[in-house]
Amino acid sequence: MKYKLVNYASSKIKRMLEEKIRKNNKLIFYISKYSFDSFIKNER
Repeated sequence: MKYKLVNYASSKIKRMLEEKIRKNNKLIFYISKYSFDSFIKNER
């Protein structure tokens, strides 16, 4: 029973971390895309 509870908690934490990472990746993607666009504009 205790093992099941630990397993459940760790899977919940893992899911939370994965969601956080996914959001951060999206944010990083937007920032890099924006800075790349402005870089190209400055080069012209």
